[in-house]
Amino acid sequence: MHFSVSTWNWAALLKEGLSYQSMLDEIKKSGFGIEFWLATMSKTDIQVYEERYKGSFAHVSCHTSLANTYKDEILKSEIALCKRLGASLMVVHPCSIGFDAHTWDAHYAKGFDSKKFEQIEHYIELAERHQVLLALENGPIEVLEQVMNYVESKHLGSYMGICIDTGHASMHMNEDAEYLFNLLRRFLSNLVQLHIHDNFGNADDHLVPGEGVIDWTKVLDIIGQGQEDVPFVFELKGQRNPLQSAFSAKRFIENHA
Repeated sequence: MHFSVSTWNWAALLKEGLSYQSMLDEIKKSGFGIEFWLATMSKTDIQVYEERYKGSFAHVSCHTSLANTYKDEILKSEIALCKRLGASLMVVHPCSIGFDAHTWDAHYAKGFDSKKFEQIEHYIELAERHQVLLALENGPIEVLEQVMNYVESKHLGSYMGICIDTGHASMHMNEDAEYLFNLLRRFLSNLVQLHIHDNFGNADDHLVPGEGVIDWTKVLDIIGQGQEDVPFVFELKGQRNPLQSAFSAKRFIENHA
């Protein structure tokens, strides 16, 4: 199993004055891979990483800064930035690529516009040129199915996959207790990354696994040994010691695998 931490976990500490370099030092010493939350990465941070840390992490991925909006030029520039950072993958949300849907939405009632799919194809081709895999995170199953059906029909699957966020999927537990598990089963063959966190089934709490209501034994059983190379990225909110929380999460997952 491959474990990474998101720099998003350090967002509060960075706002309070922790230097980006200190955060990178912590993560480097820990042995975790890293996912860069691009919304919190300045030009200076990029320069420091390139000069002192590039090549230091076993696995590097990025998360677009366009978590809740769509901007063509930013998306293009971030795909290119992933290449500079040595990232193999960039997570995008449905709204990042033009859909009016968020990762925590369960349903999508709007019609599908063929121009959207042509637009997505353009981004995948750009990602291919930069050797970066795009990972579409959650959102309504209808959106994921339509996107992946289009991708497969165009033979673009090598540069577009699915990132399943366990916490966002678990937010639908009160209306559908099987939603997370059905999402995992449906897109297991397309799975390229996991965002790991827990909650109580109705809010985006970003808790350490085991502190909420997710049945992790069932999650890991569905994923199975065949997906052992898929990175587990810990996204843990409000932690005063993000690294300690990540180690707790890692121990929990390993004990339940």
